[in-house]
Amino acid sequence: MGRKTPVTVILQLLKATGKSLAEKIDYIESAIKGKTLTTKKDFLRLLGVAIQSEKNSSRRYRLTLAMLSDIYKDYSAKKVTMGVINGHEYVELGDGLKWATCNIKLNDNWDSPLGVRWGEISPYSNDSSKDLWLQYKWHNGQDLTKYVTNSESGRVDNRTVLELSDDAAQRNWGGTWRMPTKEEFAVLMDKNKFTWTWDEKEKGFYVKSKIKGYEGNRIFFYCNWRTVGNDPSDSWNSSLLWTSSLCEEDNEMACGFDINVDKSEFQVVNAIRISPRNIRPVSD
Repeated sequence: MGRKTPVTVILQLLKATGKSLAEKIDYIESAIKGKTLTTKKDFLRLLGVAIQSEKNSSRRYRLTLAMLSDIYKDYSAKKVTMGVINGHEYVELGDGLKWATCNIKLNDNWDSPLGVRWGEISPYSNDSSKDLWLQYKWHNGQDLTKYVTNSESGRVDNRTVLELSDDAAQRNWGGTWRMPTKEEFAVLMDKNKFTWTWDEKEKGFYVKSKIKGYEGNRIFFYCNWRTVGNDPSDSWNSSLLWTSSLCEEDNEMACGFDINVDKSEFQVVNAIRISPRNIRPVSD
């Protein structure tokens, strides 16, 4: 049997009538030695077929079953902590989330400082002839029209987290991507779980996991937000990101996550909803 025989073919051979136990064991051994088994599902399927024949006392069978079990245990003990969801890469840091390796691409440059307003899904644009609130999707010129917990701000709907239809990560990337909540961003500030390291060349921070089983896994945050004009000396000052959480005390605000280079501060903040910020997607 060739080294690259598909698992589906091996399964068919194992289940075929008229095959001796010795022949079935040959198929299993071939799959092991040929490194055909590449997923947890494959291991479970072949192991299940082997267990079905356990009534046979063949010593060769028992040795093969033990070998297959050992390989399965070795495989299942390894955490798959990186991958791709709907065409976008992620890294697991051990906090229960899959963090995207970059911000949403909003124009021709990655991690554009243009950003989006909170609760909108398209890049920020400003019509100087209109009041900023009138340009905001969730304002009618007098009151907020969605995500309201205080009657003084508008009609109360008690929505405190963005719905997926208003989530820029979900609407731009699809799949299971979404924006992190304020609580999920706050976890990254735990110095017992993560280290933050400035990279002068890349102009940003690496966030590296200390959590057992995920040690060394990291994501990167560019700090390319210019806070004053277009003077190059104002570059690389901070990274301003949105969470999906509303500020319930003041509904004109939502919760953001600020990374400040000068003060080396990482904090959840309240920011006015009509200001533009970047989006770093996550998935459960």
